[in-house]
Amino acid sequence: MLQVRSGHSLEPVDLSASRLEMRVADVIARIEGATFTAGADKAIVINLYKKFVERIAVALQRLLPKMRASHVATAAPPEPLPQVDAPAAAPLRLAEGQPLLLLSWDAGGGPRFGVVVDATGGRVAVAGGDDVELSYDRCSQAVLPWRPPAAGWEAAFVGDARALRDLAEPARRLADDAQQMESESALRAVGERAREIAHSVVRCQAIAHAAREAGGAVQSCVDAAAALFREQKQGDRTQLQAALGKVREAVERLQPVALEAMVTTALRSSGASGARRYATGQPLTVRTAGGWRDADVATVGADGLCHGLTFLEGSGEPPATLTLHPWNHAPRELPQVAFEALRQCVAISVTGGAAAEAEAAAISDAHSLLGWLLAQHGAQLEGRTMEAPRAALLTAGPASGKTTLLSQVVTLALQDEHTELVPILVKVQVLQQRLLDAPDAFASAWNYIDAYLRLEHEASRPALYRMLRQAMMARRALLLLDGLDEAGAKRADIELHVVEVLAPQGHVLLCTSRPAGVDEARFAAFRRLELAPLSDAQQERALEQRLGAERAAALLPYVRDTVPRDDKGQKVTSNPLMLSMVASVYELRQGIGMPATVAELYATASDAMLARGGVASAELLRLLQRIFFEAHVAQRRLIEDRQLDEAALGLEAPEVLAKIRAEAAVAPFEPFGGRPEVGHYVEVKYGEHKGKRGVITTDHESRHKYYKVTFANGTESDWLKPDELRSSGLAGETAVLQRAMAARAPAVRAACEARLSVALRTALRTVRERVLVDALPLLSLVQFEPLQLQSSHLSFQEYFAARALCEEGTKLSGTPPWQWPAWWANAVELGAQMGDGFGRGLLRAAGVTGSTLDLSQKLSGDPPTVRRVLAAVVAGAGKLRTLGLSQNKLDAEDARALAPALKTTALTSLSVANSNIVGEGAQQLATAVLSSSSLEVLSGVPIKKLRAGKLTKLDLKGKGLGATEGIVLAELMQLSPVLENLSVANNNIDGEGAQHLARVVLSSASLKVFSEIPIKKIRADALTKLDLRGVGVSGALVLSDLLKFSSALKSCNLLKNGLDVESATMLAKIGAEKGIMLSGMPRYQTVADFMGQGLQPADAILIASDLRLMAVLTTLHLNGNNIGAEGAKAIAEALKVNAVLTKLWLGNTNMGDAGEQAVRDAVKGRSGFKLKL
Repeated sequence: MLQVRSGHSLEPVDLSASRLEMRVADVIARIEGATFTAGADKAIVINLYKKFVERIAVALQRLLPKMRASHVATAAPPEPLPQVDAPAAAPLRLAEGQPLLLLSWDAGGGPRFGVVVDATGGRVAVAGGDDVELSYDRCSQAVLPWRPPAAGWEAAFVGDARALRDLAEPARRLADDAQQMESESALRAVGERAREIAHSVVRCQAIAHAAREAGGAVQSCVDAAAALFREQKQGDRTQLQAALGKVREAVERLQPVALEAMVTTALRSSGASGARRYATGQPLTVRTAGGWRDADVATVGADGLCHGLTFLEGSGEPPATLTLHPWNHAPRELPQVAFEALRQCVAISVTGGAAAEAEAAAISDAHSLLGWLLAQHGAQLEGRTMEAPRAALLTAGPASGKTTLLSQVVTLALQDEHTELVPILVKVQVLQQRLLDAPDAFASAWNYIDAYLRLEHEASRPALYRMLRQAMMARRALLLLDGLDEAGAKRADIELHVVEVLAPQGHVLLCTSRPAGVDEARFAAFRRLELAPLSDAQQERALEQRLGAERAAALLPYVRDTVPRDDKGQKVTSNPLMLSMVASVYELRQGIGMPATVAELYATASDAMLARGGVASAELLRLLQRIFFEAHVAQRRLIEDRQLDEAALGLEAPEVLAKIRAEAAVAPFEPFGGRPEVGHYVEVKYGEHKGKRGVITTDHESRHKYYKVTFANGTESDWLKPDELRSSGLAGETAVLQRAMAARAPAVRAACEARLSVALRTALRTVRERVLVDALPLLSLVQFEPLQLQSSHLSFQEYFAARALCEEGTKLSGTPPWQWPAWWANAVELGAQMGDGFGRGLLRAAGVTGSTLDLSQKLSGDPPTVRRVLAAVVAGAGKLRTLGLSQNKLDAEDARALAPALKTTALTSLSVANSNIVGEGAQQLATAVLSSSSLEVLSGVPIKKLRAGKLTKLDLKGKGLGATEGIVLAELMQLSPVLENLSVANNNIDGEGAQHLARVVLSSASLKVFSEIPIKKIRADALTKLDLRGVGVSGALVLSDLLKFSSALKSCNLLKNGLDVESATMLAKIGAEKGIMLSGMPRYQTVADFMGQGLQPADAILIASDLRLMAVLTTLHLNGNNIGAEGAKAIAEALKVNAVLTKLWLGNTNMGDAGEQAVRDAVKGRSGFKLKL
């Protein structure tokens, strides 16, 4: 406690916490015991004292932040950094002839290939462009894979660079000529020029094979197009134009961009992209047997990477020749003396410290984890061949101790006197903020961590920044990235950078993340680690330590048998934070009963924390909840001052906030100097989509870059050029909206002053005042000016965001719930535990007011998160009666999530058409649909009408029905005794749905026609010919049973009927046995041309069946179809029987190696047989 007296410095007062807590009560007690001359004076004095204390408290809340800010602005850091000699770093200079990969000048562009071309080592000739000045930050520092190169390794790449520069102009002229191919002679001229260029490129050693392939592709396309020139001089020229388009595509493979990309790939795959030969005089920091030393390059050997070095005075090292590799040296940023002085003084802030975090640390082997990380660095120091990154990804659920574990790793690394690694701990939530605030700083840096450290330290502590930079340049930094899942809208960008930039640069790297949203394929090369959950024994010991043996024993039955479990079946108390919360809630709710859900745990714990912190007013509670909600919508844990105003305005004047946001949503983008990239939120400048905004989801690069944009309604544009797009430079609509709202902060502040009630303005002021002195539970001060704060733990922000969604008046901005990323995963899980009100709240907040919601083609985001959103919406449908989910590629997991929600739904119509729901998932969803008391229609299947049993005809052709609808239809048909005609043609009913439906159809006493299959006539054996379309698997199963009893039927055209391989094979067997033609070909046909008709493997199986019956067919064209390996093998088997066929075209049929070999084997040794593959 500090004593404040006018004219005096602050003086400490020795007052224990217990005495301070009772201070007011003690003073009042002494007043009560005093004697007053007037009886009424005692009450007056007590009242005056209370007011005095209150005024002092308010004054201190205003005074102390200013004193603290003043102190922060003028005082040195807690541990002052030593004064060191930090001369400016010398410019990077490399030896003449050094191949390099240069970072692209355009945002999102791939690396460029260049060679150092002057004796001073400062100028680089780019293979496909002009010379550029050399700098460390413009060079790609990717070193993996690493294979120590032999002497002369660079010669081939230097020669290739020169050759490519010479070919650049001829290649460009070739591309221009390829746009003007109006005659066969012009086409042939393009082919000849392409041959000459390909022949020249073949001389490039590094890309000779790829160049031959590219040249061969051009010649093949030219030959094919030339044939069409002769054939299509008159009439339809569609095929010719398509062929000329393929010529142009092939020519693009010989363009400078494509050829340079080949050399770039060759340099990377050689394992020498991290090899460096320095110019004489280049200052380095070098690792020797005696440690890290300062040295200058004296000579550059011709033998591999050997360098003659002169060590600086005082190092104790004589001149020496060393072979340099990426882990034993770096260009010098700081003298070694300065580096070591600063390294010993790096201030480490150990976060966490709560009991739950300590418990997590106790069950995590930080020592062995650090040992593994140090071993990775030790292996790198040898400079041997290295393919995989030395990186690990540690995953664990919310509040499981990941941050504490990283803090322990940092502490242990600093305590280890023998390690050379410098730990650099980066909070990803802060990295995200810096990326959004200063994108240009990151775009021009050699990696994000260097840019982050520059922003954090260069202005205030430049020597510290340069020390950390040098540690990374020498790859002696231990990079610790905490909370990839907290990157919000920048998660994909940061994860890609970690995997594609930081890991290949050869750093020792440890990242943490929640499991939700982790891209397994992206991190396939990383060592995967998980924090083990607390065991039952550990939970019991922790509770005994916290509560004492007697009270812990009373709580243990709840923990053992009743406590909620997560989606993996683990007790939530296996999570340290949850265990701590359970103990706290138990202390608060003695005799009341314990919570049944995790959401209830958060509710009780947060209410208790706020009450203890004096947050008692309803307005303050409402405001805190809305603050957390707004932060979560912004996909940030860091909360800015303007977001406090937005939260308050959203409570009492939501229409005003909505208007400001609507203006922000259509405001012009801020200038962006780079080019568009996949993931960018863009606006179309020209054409049919002019003015529309969306996200780039696909790109294609040939000589030019092209993009496709997906709009909010789920539709996709055609290919667009970069100059047809205006990019925001940000990923997704949410990030763009947040930036636009930041520019409108004054407008929001003015609206707050004009529209908020006195009570809410007071609450808003209280939040700002109390957070500045860290006196507001659940919120922590991050930065004083400009004000930034954050939730004490992300889990509490998620809980309050979910709670806000359950309440009236909450409105979402930006991305709708059915497109939410993994950022929302935990919030949605908590919300689902709050009951059906959460689903209704999601609909309200998203602006769904009517009885119909069509989400066809509109689902995106993180699949598990969106799955939970849909389940909540279905379960708590409220006024919603019709929900469309068609054309979203729903799968079995989606079906399993929706099924339980249908038990309580109020929906009358649900569509899951055009989905991929099969197997057990289809069965579960069908069972739930049939059990629903409200559903009347499923994907067009009239459930209610079929149950009434009065339908005689039902046409469901082309409705996108799948296995689920097939099962439902089969069950309901049994309740329809008068149904005579049913069509499910041109659908996708397969698997159990098709089998069940076929069984019911065949057993029906009333059904006469099924998907145009005349059941009654076939059974009467009254048909000789049958031509069907779209019968699908269910129709094939019905037909295969009916054909067994038909003797009159001899021709049945079943091509393009959507059969699968299994049903086609079954029909082929019956056709062969009964002598029935299945492809529509007459037996007397001599030439059959099926070229480019979109045939599938099942169709080829049917044709193969007919080949066994055809005695005069000599020529068969199947090229340009997707018959696959199964279809090719069936044709091959038929050829063993059919000896008449002499010509077979099977080019471009996706048959694969196995299918091709089967066909070759089948015709091997057949004289005169012409096979074209």
